[in-house]
Amino acid sequence: MGLLSDLLASVGDSPPFVATGAVAGRRFTAVGGALAPDAPPAVAGLAYTAQGEADPAYDPVTASAALAGEVTGRPLLHLAQGVIPGLRPGAGRLDVGAAALNALLGAAAVAAGAALGEENGLDLLVRLSAGKRLAIVGRFPYLDGSRLTASRSWVLELDPEGDDLPAAAAPEVLPQADVVGITGSTLANGTLEGLLALCRPDATVVLIGPTTPLSPVLFDYGADVLCGALVDDPPRTLAVLADGTLKPRPRIPGTRVVSLRRPERRPEAPCGALRRVRGPARLRPTSSSAGRGAACGTWPPWAGSPAGSTAGRGAARSTPGGSPRPGRRRRRGSPR
Repeated sequence: MGLLSDLLASVGDSPPFVATGAVAGRRFTAVGGALAPDAPPAVAGLAYTAQGEADPAYDPVTASAALAGEVTGRPLLHLAQGVIPGLRPGAGRLDVGAAALNALLGAAAVAAGAALGEENGLDLLVRLSAGKRLAIVGRFPYLDGSRLTASRSWVLELDPEGDDLPAAAAPEVLPQADVVGITGSTLANGTLEGLLALCRPDATVVLIGPTTPLSPVLFDYGADVLCGALVDDPPRTLAVLADGTLKPRPRIPGTRVVSLRRPERRPEAPCGALRRVRGPARLRPTSSSAGRGAACGTWPPWAGSPAGSTAGRGAARSTPGGSPRPGRRRRRGSPR
């Protein structure tokens, strides 16, 4: 199994949400779902595609109507399986699969009362990379300011401009970086697992953007902080993205910026303290008595045990300094 399979397994027992809305916007694909097929969306997820951003003739209203016709009434879990091409015949587009998966992961995080923060990913990179080597996958708005404090920095981009490097340089660049920022849109283009595998085990890795999967499964693959977005008002968010005249920056209406950190806890610490978990990080609901969140219970909250759980994987690795770093599984590979 790989990252995408593990993410899908983690929501395998999710409530039976069905798609009740979808948008193919200029910048984002969005999928909304509810428990009843005739209800307005109660949950929603996003996937950055920029499919119409550079095309003035792109009509998001027409494209969204066509997409909604294709997916409405279908189970979100079936649509989410589209993140792995060929896994389920007829599952649909990869970007739709990423958006549906994010809808389910967001619902799981909310239902679990996950210990979500409000960290801005780019601001976090500025603090983490001071005096260190910084690599960023994806050109973000306001990116130049995030690079000022780093001793050296690189930007990898599919369509490089200025001093950007092409995405193909990732195998050379990422192993040099002490701090790595990766756009969450790599979930929607299938390169996320390969990029994570290229990062050093001792590097600090931050996923950034609304497409970032809010799942502790990412911690088992080397991520340290997830800076993404939750859709609090699905009907509003879908309406904004479907209207091509609106530019949802810096924050998409109906969403809020959230973050999720790799938990750490000493073995003797009481339940409710944060900890780093060895192997797949599936235990993440917040305890009502814990100020920063707990590692008690199961993830997602509706599952007695995670589908496809493989507890025990991910042995501790030693960093160059000699200290163990549990829970960081590495795979060979390069971004696709």
